[in-house]
Amino acid sequence: MVDNNDDESEEAAAIEQAIGFGEIDLAAVPRTAAAANALIERQRATEIVEIAAIARRQGIVVDTKRALELAVDPGTLGAAVLAAAAARDDATAIVSAAPPPKLSAGPAVAGGSPLLDIARERAAEAERKRGNR
Repeated sequence: MVDNNDDESEEAAAIEQAIGFGEIDLAAVPRTAAAANALIERQRATEIVEIAAIARRQGIVVDTKRALELAVDPGTLGAAVLAAAAARDDATAIVSAAPPPKLSAGPAVAGGSPLLDIARERAAEAERKRGNR
């Protein structure tokens, strides 16, 4: 008769030698669906928090808590942040750009410059004084 206890103790000794006494090889332990889902949720939450931090640096507000509650896709959120940043940058460029000069055909016409008005008045006064002499 073969003693199963000897086989089991040999197997246990081999396992202890392979992974060390008191250590558990977690890679060999089967995972449940909930554990896999929890890992995916943590990764998704980490990505959402990273995207929200990037958005905050760009001046874009992302409600992280609400994004996590609604299970927003991080890729879609990142695309929305990029679109908002591009729209904001376009609007900033439009606001900060000077209007193009108005072009007209013909000679340049002096506008209503106060300095030119004073210069014209003084020239006219000087011309009148010369005419009075």
